[in-house]
Amino acid sequence: MQSPEKDIPKLTIRVATEKDIEAVDQLRIGAYKSATWFTADDYDRLKVAADPEGTFVLVAEPHDQPGSLLGTVAIAVSQDRKALENAVGASLEGRDLDFPCATVMRLATAENARGMCINHILRACFVEKALQDGLEFFCSSQAKGTPNIEAMKQLGYRFEEVPSSLMSTVKVADDSLMLNWLNRNDFEETLRKIHAYLTAKNAPRWELVA
Repeated sequence: MQSPEKDIPKLTIRVATEKDIEAVDQLRIGAYKSATWFTADDYDRLKVAADPEGTFVLVAEPHDQPGSLLGTVAIAVSQDRKALENAVGASLEGRDLDFPCATVMRLATAENARGMCINHILRACFVEKALQDGLEFFCSSQAKGTPNIEAMKQLGYRFEEVPSSLMSTVKVADDSLMLNWLNRNDFEETLRKIHAYLTAKNAPRWELVA
């Protein structure tokens, strides 16, 4: 039975500020240290200070507890192939690319927020923001063992395996990455699927104020 509206948590999704940086860094490092599908030689390279130029960071917090971060994601916006290759950690030479392009990075959820669908909520927000901001497509990369790949395929993302020739932040198994793509003409259908999933899961309500 669905919980009464008053019992459903409410979240605020917003762009991170200087005051959030320490908490964002802690969230990222904690998530990467707990993952088994990649390793990092230098966790400082996961911090906000090391984000590529043109990156904005979203954070999720309880509506009634500002600053208590439950999740975060970075979106690197690239204007040319070289910047995009640096963001995804792989060569894209010879590909038909459209710009500006968004790369999803550093998606992390607090341990006490597991099961709240934070990742899907953040995904809904950054796809919505991409529509608003006129971004042409998403191109990101993941380690092959990342557990959400099948779920992303169901949302409309296309995947292919590529050499991790430019990856420098983390070490992935077999020196290869799963490159994922989502074109602008698929954004609205992907949003529809995300919202349907979140409704079925009775996920927290949220407001995007970015």
